[in-house]
Amino acid sequence: MLEYEAKDMSWPIQCKLTYLKLRSCLYSGYLLLLLLQLPCLKILELEECIMKTENMCTPSSNISFISQLTCLIITNCSVPIEYLRSLILETPKLRHLKLCYQKEIFKSVVDIYDWEKFIRTELNFLDTCEFLVCYKIAPNDKINLQLILAPFLESFWVNEKRWFICCEYVLGHSTIVLYTVPMNFNFYYYGGVCYAISAKINNYHLIQRLHNTIWTD
Repeated sequence: MLEYEAKDMSWPIQCKLTYLKLRSCLYSGYLLLLLLQLPCLKILELEECIMKTENMCTPSSNISFISQLTCLIITNCSVPIEYLRSLILETPKLRHLKLCYQKEIFKSVVDIYDWEKFIRTELNFLDTCEFLVCYKIAPNDKINLQLILAPFLESFWVNEKRWFICCEYVLGHSTIVLYTVPMNFNFYYYGGVCYAISAKINNYHLIQRLHNTIWTD
């Protein structure tokens, strides 16, 4: 695995690399370097994609390229939807997307609804879409997991794509977690009891997780 810093990396002209796994990459580095300098890249795995907007530049409109990327995996993503949209636009051949938002990018159920709409309307060309997102709620807030999960029970998710979502509330941590099932992420998780509902099972259940649980495939 490469310890990647955009300013320190240089690639051969017309590099034929098709698979690359990096520990971390700035969002701007992804756009300006990886896609432009690696035109044959098909699979990209990032442990972390860092959102850093200061001094961020975008590709010149005079530069024309077609990315061959078909699979993008980001284990620890901090890129907001509006920037993720720009990233996806540069990869028209993308068919497999796997994102884990371990940081608190999502602030409310409204952000969850925006996320659902974004996938349903702008990423509906994907063959597979795996994700995990979470957000904190106020300790005294009323919780309705069924209401949160409702948009993910529509025909697009359940019948057309068969992408099933589970919604959990982590008792004692005031945290809502939504993820595609089966869970295929390395994810540092709160220990304790989770109250959950799944689009696949369609009923409520309690889950006991050990402290410092790590979900993985």
